[in-house]
Amino acid sequence: MTDTEAIKKGFDSFFEQKRVKKWLDALSYTGICCFTKELPAVKNLSVFPKCSGGNAICVEYNKAEIEKCFVSSTGHPMGKCFHKVVYAKYPTKIQQDGEWSFLWKKTKDGEIYETIPGLLYSHPRKFDEFVIMLMTRLNMKFKKQKEERIILGGINIPPHNTKARGYKISIPPSSINRVWVYPMADEQLIDKLKGISDIKGKLCYVLSC
Repeated sequence: MTDTEAIKKGFDSFFEQKRVKKWLDALSYTGICCFTKELPAVKNLSVFPKCSGGNAICVEYNKAEIEKCFVSSTGHPMGKCFHKVVYAKYPTKIQQDGEWSFLWKKTKDGEIYETIPGLLYSHPRKFDEFVIMLMTRLNMKFKKQKEERIILGGINIPPHNTKARGYKISIPPSSINRVWVYPMADEQLIDKLKGISDIKGKLCYVLSC
């Protein structure tokens, strides 16, 4: 998760190893919902995994509806919903100052540094911000994805089904504006989409040009 020595040092000195492992195990169940901020052109699909050659669909969501769903939900309430992804040459290595301090944020007045013990003694929400910071950093080679993420963790995590590769979260049909179908999308998938009453009237087709 990180190659930043100040962060490693902070955890090693503050936690017993068993507590660190317990925290990391819990963190492994964190849910990440990934979104791109604009509809990709067919020629740009290759920047997304398994989407090259026009074999893809893209769901266009109503952002305000999604935020309302996640922020107001009694099942998984949260604070800020969408988080911008930071693209960096070395995303797992954060700038540090000395042995303990790492870069927390940049402001118009300069750089602010934090330490792991300092975060842990602060408000719990501040440590949540730290986790989100780690989970919204990607390599520069993915910059064209123009990604934003919803991070679900802690008490916000729905019951985990070990047979599923993620979490099933219900959203209102009104949060889906359109479903964009690319030229080489699987025909069987398209037929299934046409059979879903809430979205069959929202199918749009992306031109190959």
